[in-house]
Amino acid sequence: MELHYLNFSTEMHNNADEINRRIFDWGEMKKIVNQNNYKKISELKLGYLSSVMYPHASFLNLSLITEYLLISYIFKENLIKIENVSQYEDFIEEITCVFYSNKHSDNYFVSALKDWWKRYIMYIGIKYKAHFLYHFMSYVYSQYWKYHNKKNKRIPPVKESQVKRRFTEGNSVLLNFIDIANHNPYIPKKEVNILMNIANDIVNWQKDILFLEDDLAKGSTNNLVICIHHHNQIPMHQALERSIGMRDLQVDKFLKEEEKLILKNQSNEFDYKVFTSSLRKIIQGHLYWGEELLTN
Repeated sequence: MELHYLNFSTEMHNNADEINRRIFDWGEMKKIVNQNNYKKISELKLGYLSSVMYPHASFLNLSLITEYLLISYIFKENLIKIENVSQYEDFIEEITCVFYSNKHSDNYFVSALKDWWKRYIMYIGIKYKAHFLYHFMSYVYSQYWKYHNKKNKRIPPVKESQVKRRFTEGNSVLLNFIDIANHNPYIPKKEVNILMNIANDIVNWQKDILFLEDDLAKGSTNNLVICIHHHNQIPMHQALERSIGMRDLQVDKFLKEEEKLILKNQSNEFDYKVFTSSLRKIIQGHLYWGEELLTN
């Protein structure tokens, strides 16, 4: 399978090794990393993923972002164990309480999330709180869509999958770490929403292309290639080619929208260039690390 790559530069944070090591120290201390999942988490190399997405973040901020990546992984691990809607609703309620009450939980994941959130909110301040919570809770609540599809073996239409997965995969949260990680002035998200949605699509679709065989083996119903194959009644190899074409169109669209955004905001050109450069790094970081996971 031939893959087309973005001509975006790939950098690595200078402290990537230390960041990747510390994530295990924290995870083991919070009891969310154990002998059952240690090997899998080691293979994911979350500290290196965050380091290629945010190569210029401060050490503290990169540590918090990497901890979030671990939290996101453990969150999905917990979801896999859920057997019915009632369990799902109870789990989501526990997560919600982390942000809106001081209710105690015996769940190690919820306890770890609470510890992370307490430190993260001290770091980001009130200005970013509502915006982060909107994207994080959208990520949490949107998991029911994936749960429903999997339980009912439902393959969603392509457009529905595109829109929903901007939240279900958690990328909207990662994209919204940009302002803080790069010490940028706060840029109104309505100004860059189109560009962020495109970036989200590129990351999701490249992941679908790279990990198609894994998703087929796991019985995934939300992979773009599988959705195109099912709803257009075409062979899988044709669906794959169409998916690659859709991804490449989004890349072209990203570059055009990036140029329009900077031209529109020439009075604040530097800040917007830093912002779009950061988006490029996140996209390239995902693509680069997806390749790394496949080849190592």
